[in-house]
Parts: sequence; C-alpha cells; structure tokens
Amino acid sequence: MKLDEASSRLCIFNTPEGGYRFLRLPYGILSASEVYHKTIRMIYEHIQGVETMMDDIIIYGATKEEHDARLRAVLEVTRKVNLKLNKEKCEFGVKSLTFLGNVISEEGIKPDPKKTSTIENMEWPQSKDDVRRSLGLDQFCRFNQSDPCYAALGHKLNVLMLLNTSGYDMKIQKRINYNKTTDPVCRVKNGRMKKNECDLYNKRPKVTVINGTLIINSVIRADSGNYTVSLYRSDGTDTSAALEVIVEVSVVFVLVWCFQLMVLFGL
Repeated sequence: MKLDEASSRLCIFNTPEGGYRFLRLPYGILSASEVYHKTIRMIYEHIQGVETMMDDIIIYGATKEEHDARLRAVLEVTRKVNLKLNKEKCEFGVKSLTFLGNVISEEGIKPDPKKTSTIENMEWPQSKDDVRRSLGLDQFCRFNQSDPCYAALGHKLNVLMLLNTSGYDMKIQKRINYNKTTDPVCRVKNGRMKKNECDLYNKRPKVTVINGTLIINSVIRADSGNYTVSLYRSDGTDTSAALEVIVEVSVVFVLVWCFQLMVLFGL
C-alpha cells in the first residue's frame, strides 16, 4: 500500500548512511493492520456473498452458479487492483472450511476442534493469575456465543477476579466441564428470522446457575426448515462483586479528579 507524500515523510528513519523514508505502509506502524483490513473490505464490499478479515476472503452462495459468479467477480476485482493470491492457500468449491476459528459447512457453524482442544485440556485455575489466563483463553468461546452456560461461567470467573476467594468450587468446575465438552452448532439461513419462528416471544426460559444469582434469561431457538439460531446471554448479578466494582470505579474517579485539580492549580 503506497503512502502519500505527507504520510511518507512521517515514516523517516535514520541509518549510518543518512535518513530514509518508507514509500509503502510498513508493518511496524500501530494502525497498519487496521488500515489494511479497512482497505481490503472497501475493495470487495460491493460484491454480495463476500466476507473479509485482514487477508482472508470467504465467498459463499446458495447455489453453485451463484457461488461461481461471485467468485469470478472477486477474481476480476483482485486483478484490477493488482492484488496477488497465494494459490496454495486457496480453496475452491468446498462444502466445509475453517474461517476465523470456526468450521463453516452446510450443517452450520461450530468451533474448530483444533482451537477447542486447548480449552478442553486446560487445568483448574488455582490463583487469580490462572483465572485471568482462563478468561483470555475462553474469549474464543465468548465470541461464538453459542454456549448456554458460558455467559454465566464467564461472569462467575470475573467475580473470582474481584473477590478475595480461594478454594475449589465444585459447581463452577461442573460448568467448566460442561463448557469443555459441549460442541454446539449454530445454523443460520440468510441471517434473519421472523418473530413467529422464534419461541423467545412464546416463552422465556430461566436457568438458575449458582444460588439463583446467575441466570440465563435470553435463549433464542428458532427451528424452521433447515436452520436454527441460538444466542445466550446472562443478566445474573452478584451483589458483593457489583459493590466492589462501584468502589473501585469511585476510587479511580477520585484519583483522576484530584490529578485534574493538581494540573489546574499547577501543583
């Protein structure tokens, strides 16, 4: 990606032979990946059935003819803007592929077994640092939003991060074991559904997780034809954890306010 004159002059670096400047976007710039992703999306956004993420491009269609037409359009645009594709990494006309950590097929979308194996083999956290690492690792599950217990489990793990608790919680361990062994599939048709096809408007199941404080109050299952949509969200709260969060936020606010006063009065 070529840099304009003003941007290029901001990318000057010194060498023993003198100063040089980049003429193209270097990898070292903090916003380089975001700029590249935005540019790739702008190139293909006018073509239906195309999704992009950085240098990954996925093309889909309801029929083979529709897929081939969209593929041809993508290849024409790619040639027009002078982009190069890696032939060894390209897959054409497949019914199942791995994209952004998910396996996408005619059956629906499910987590990639290669990604979930790490979570399945993780050990029970013994300290706050272990819990913090577990939360970071489980962001993949949260991204899928297809596990009915992860919202509640993630909330409980966050509570452990705030409270000075220790010991082995069998209830949480059971939830973790359930999380690690469940492989849900989310099937979507055209990405939309009608109200009368969703039983959220007919019944709202509530699942108590821990002592009635954590519940899953939004479970959407729409069964119609060949597709199912499942989304899960937890509105459960923990009074002590919420109070501690308020106290921490208040302390931060006071510190910021005091710092602003010091700057204002030149202290």
